[in-house]
Amino acid sequence: MPGLDGDVPADDGEGADGATGARRSARGAASARTTGVPRISALVPGSPRGGAARVSVELNRPAEVTFAIGGATIARAWLGTGRTEVRLPAQPRAQRALVTARPHAGAAAGEAVSATVSLPAGGRKASMAVGTTRMRAGATAVLYDMDDAVREVVQPLDGAAGLTHARGALRQEPSTSGLFAANDDDARMGKVTEEDLRGLTAQEIADVLREEIAASDSHLVAFDEVTSYEADPRSPLVRNGRIPAPDPTSPGAQLAQALISLDTPSPYGGTWASRVHVYIAPAVTSAMAAGRGPDRNLGRDGKARFRTYRTVMTGLARAGAVWIEAYHGRTSPLTSLTVTEWRTAPAAFTAEYRRAGGDPSKLHLLITGADAYPAGALPPSCITPMQCQWSLAGSTAAGRAMLANGVGAYRLGAHARAWLAEWQQRMP
Repeated sequence: MPGLDGDVPADDGEGADGATGARRSARGAASARTTGVPRISALVPGSPRGGAARVSVELNRPAEVTFAIGGATIARAWLGTGRTEVRLPAQPRAQRALVTARPHAGAAAGEAVSATVSLPAGGRKASMAVGTTRMRAGATAVLYDMDDAVREVVQPLDGAAGLTHARGALRQEPSTSGLFAANDDDARMGKVTEEDLRGLTAQEIADVLREEIAASDSHLVAFDEVTSYEADPRSPLVRNGRIPAPDPTSPGAQLAQALISLDTPSPYGGTWASRVHVYIAPAVTSAMAAGRGPDRNLGRDGKARFRTYRTVMTGLARAGAVWIEAYHGRTSPLTSLTVTEWRTAPAAFTAEYRRAGGDPSKLHLLITGADAYPAGALPPSCITPMQCQWSLAGSTAAGRAMLANGVGAYRLGAHARAWLAEWQQRMP
């Protein structure tokens, strides 16, 4: 997964095909923190598709946008700077919708701006009611992003209460500014990359993690990231329908042994292993979701097509938190998990994690600022690309459990305020 040195993304980690991307530097695009009354620069209706009308809305600043027909609000969402495609309930006949952008909830009429847009007939009228999953007390959010997006999350322009360390926020280091607050060192989480640990023995890995925990301001460190490199070695044969025990010298086994050895009391509270957070690359979760059989390694033809992660899972079960990267891609803009993956990946990963003895309350999702909707047949509850990800995450029991644990943010870009709005709706 890309590391972020302040405002500079350092690499793009593992892509959807399972190959580890080359480490590279590129200046991220910063969204201007424009103040004042929002301006609707463009309203472009699209052809109805998938049972929904579509309108592209372009704004000069983040704003809460409502869509109303005949005085009745049919949709409401936070939109970021730039252009966002919004899905609206299909209408049985052509209608004119009033679009209103407000700089903050409850803004006076003089602070808002409105425009109208024609919505073509799109078939039977559909409901877009969205259910929400409340987060539990102690929910956590890792902010793995550049300064502009993090500032919008912790100090939103509209004056709403942003995330703070007390409300569960952690900033993935290295960064230039933490959470933009005095005395926020406890919110800064250190990092060790997969490349840092390649070729090391379990003891050497444990030593590095222990040193990094001690050096970190928060005494927390993230391992970035588990990829196919930590998968169980491909087995030459299956005996009695079971995969043989993996090589104990494999990279996944070494990482697991290191985390198991760190499952001892730490002077900073908890165990050393509990002070390690682990990111899971998209290809790992996608493979688990696609795999069949008791080891989730079989394709539709019944043959072994996917790598397994049984060994490294025994180590992840000791870690303090596991962050599942719910997106694909190497460079911005990233894309969300597909609709099918949203409905299968959380349950698949949870099952493997629990089998290794893991506590599901430690599992989290890391959501990105995708510009496009997830690929696949979208449910009526999908209104914006950001809201759609949260809605799909809550469409299964395993996904709802992960939402309740707290959701992280990665490369939100112009969608930072929309991400915060989803978090705020689910605050305990």
